[in-house]
Amino acid sequence: FNLSEKIERPTQQAQQQEEIPKKDKPEARVFVMSFCPYGLQFLKAYIPVIELLGKKANLQVSFVDYIMHGEKEFHGNNFLYCVQKVENEKFTKYLRCFVESGDYEKCLDSSGIDRTKVKNCIDSIDKQFNLTNLLKDQSTWLNGRFPRYPVEEELNSKYGVRGSPTFVINGKV
Repeated sequence: FNLSEKIERPTQQAQQQEEIPKKDKPEARVFVMSFCPYGLQFLKAYIPVIELLGKKANLQVSFVDYIMHGEKEFHGNNFLYCVQKVENEKFTKYLRCFVESGDYEKCLDSSGIDRTKVKNCIDSIDKQFNLTNLLKDQSTWLNGRFPRYPVEEELNSKYGVRGSPTFVINGKV
């Protein structure tokens, strides 16, 4: 090893990460699995951001296109997806309750969520995406181990989502 040889350092440009484009109304989306420990930790940090920015940004919770944490995650994903869709103004309160308790049913009542709206939404996405059958039919599972959850499969593909959490700001992962 020659100690007198000059070492080339990477340029500042090579060290910089790709810049996130600026928008008048920023958009952020996190892809999670409802019972993923890493996803839950991310959501705990994301909730205050949602509360702080409110209507100043478009902040979404999305779902990875497979589940790893059993049937409870299947139901947890369905509840979170549908509460955000049909009771969006109460979603943050519901999400806070869920990440603290892990009880997606109990959090409906404590957040003042209309159970009928959520049930109708769950029934609708179950039918649209064949969710229950995908959960039951192990031959359709990813690598034979993980049930598919294709509710937001197109977004997963667009952003190259591979796991929970995956964070996207203004279209950049």
